Amino acid sequence: MRNKKIETSKKPAMSPSTGEAVLDEQLTMINTLYTKKKTGKTLEKKAIIMVQAVIEGHGAKRVGLVKLNLANYKESSVEAKTFPLS
Repeated sequence: MRNKKIETSKKPAMSPSTGEAVLDEQLTMINTLYTKKKTGKTLEKKAIIMVQAVIEGHGAKRVGLVKLNLANYKESSVEAKTFPLS
């Protein structure tokens, strides 16, 4: 994994009481998926999406992360998908 970063440029709407944040913008992650010629099966492609809160004077603090196999989403739309953070 190359540890590429995709950063939001907007300040998210955060709700400390519910622990939710809304990122009202489109973030893009470009990947290449490979398929086995014999079986037609898409090879596993792991991705990790990490959410960090940047707190002035305190630096970055990890809020959570999502581990994905991008091959699972090859044929489906994920434009408005919710993923739980761990």
